[in-house]
Amino acid sequence: MSQTSVEKVKQIFAEYDSSGCGSISVLDFMAVLKIIANGSLPEEEIESSLATAIGKQEDGTLKVDEVLNWMFRDAGSGSPKLLGDNLQEKIEEWKTDDELKGLASVLAPELSDISLNFVSPDQFTDAGLGHIGAGLPPGLSKLDLRFLFSWTECGISSAGLGKFVAALPRGLTDLGLVFANDELDDQALEELANGLPAGLKTMKLGFKGNDVFTDNGLAKLMSGMSPGLQEVTLNFDSNTSLTDASLERLAEWLSGAGAGVTKLCVIDSHNENFTDAGFKKLCSALPKDLTELELNFNSSGISLELQKKFAQGTDKRISFLGA
Repeated sequence: MSQTSVEKVKQIFAEYDSSGCGSISVLDFMAVLKIIANGSLPEEEIESSLATAIGKQEDGTLKVDEVLNWMFRDAGSGSPKLLGDNLQEKIEEWKTDDELKGLASVLAPELSDISLNFVSPDQFTDAGLGHIGAGLPPGLSKLDLRFLFSWTECGISSAGLGKFVAALPRGLTDLGLVFANDELDDQALEELANGLPAGLKTMKLGFKGNDVFTDNGLAKLMSGMSPGLQEVTLNFDSNTSLTDASLERLAEWLSGAGAGVTKLCVIDSHNENFTDAGFKKLCSALPKDLTELELNFNSSGISLELQKKFAQGTDKRISFLGA
């Protein structure tokens, strides 16, 4: 619809907003839609889409701005680039694959930045991950997804993660993925490596509590990490399977393809396999333009004194003093 059409619709809504507070009743909303469509819109379809995309306020009314965002989600440059708070909260409460199947129908195709924190994803399966991948806008540049499992058995496999990553928009520059479960194995890291968009600038991965990943899996992940990455977070906290070999492999990557990294965060506490020798190899390879650094290996085999031997110059660049 043209901007003129949008303005006309706003005028119609204003006539029904008797309170002047920017809200209308659901019945009035349906009446407005019938006026706009001259009675040609299928009422059941409207109600279904409305229930998925727009939530009622406590008084049972709908916010006009959110209604308009939903109605004109395909309108082009005038549409929002970010998810509205109400729609985001509604999606984050989805619990089943069937609900995820409707993702594409509620996301504006011109969205550039999506952040979703799924609070009850225990019933999600590989099919659900596929629906998420297929439902993402093609022009998306920033994506942050968190799956906060409650430690029950989940139906997401490493193969399913691979299909999801393969479906990611190729123009993605910022990616954050958090899977709070311990059922993914080294194949998941290999699938990630094979499917990561080549133009990533920021990558934040969180697999806290997963004790299954090994040095081999982490090595495969790093083999697929973009050479253009500038910000990297690897959170494998409480993994006790990784060893100095992973620190050495990360050092190799930082010395080569990862030399352009300026922000680095690596977390894996409570792992006695790490030693001062492995830590020193990692720190000796830190990129020269590094300005932000977090290395959290608390309660590991690395001495706390060594973990503090860093200095930041006046140019904000970080150097290691324990070599």
